[in-house]
Amino acid sequence: MRWNLCMADFIVIDKKEWKRREYFEHYYRQVSCRFSLTVELDVTRLVRSVKKQELMFFPVFIHLLSRIVNRHEEFRMAFNRSGELGYWQQVWPEYTVFHSQSKSFSTIWTPFSENFDEFYLNYVRDWEKYGEIEIFAPKPDRPENVFNISCLPWVNFTSFNLELPHSDDYLLPIFTLGKFVEKNGGTFAPLALQLHHAVCDGFHAALLIDGLQELCNGFGEKNER
Repeated sequence: MRWNLCMADFIVIDKKEWKRREYFEHYYRQVSCRFSLTVELDVTRLVRSVKKQELMFFPVFIHLLSRIVNRHEEFRMAFNRSGELGYWQQVWPEYTVFHSQSKSFSTIWTPFSENFDEFYLNYVRDWEKYGEIEIFAPKPDRPENVFNISCLPWVNFTSFNLELPHSDDYLLPIFTLGKFVEKNGGTFAPLALQLHHAVCDGFHAALLIDGLQELCNGFGEKNER
């Protein structure tokens, strides 16, 4: 597997033929607009399956989120180094790891694979090699095609928003997972989405959320060992 994507993996959009051109121009140039929303995910079945298989929850969740993100072109949109608009054929997760002693964090990226076992093994290897290095980005050769996932396990929030000044060119989604809560016999977790309106709408956000919930519900059905 190549760990640095070449430009051939980036598909340039022909704006003249692009059905979303008018919306992009409005929400990118005329009225620069991002939107955020926070949803409550039912992770009851997922938590149960993760415990049964003796897995770590966070890499499992990262894999499921990466799967649903990669299904939709709207969440792989970006500008290349030449400033051309397009989308990556595949995006990889870049996620935070917390250092309990220094109360700081680092960001690590792991190549995405549809195969869960392959991704999980790569995550563990990255964690073992870079997880205890207390600098912002300990893993070198960060590729361009990464999207961000962070975790706020100390707070069960109902709303979360990032202020992103001077970042109009950043079109990829950003996700933040919150603290679990037990209620009504189930386990729930907040997930915040930060999205650029130039490349996606509420409809696309709903597709992602519904798809992610479906993956959470069905994880154990295909991953029992």
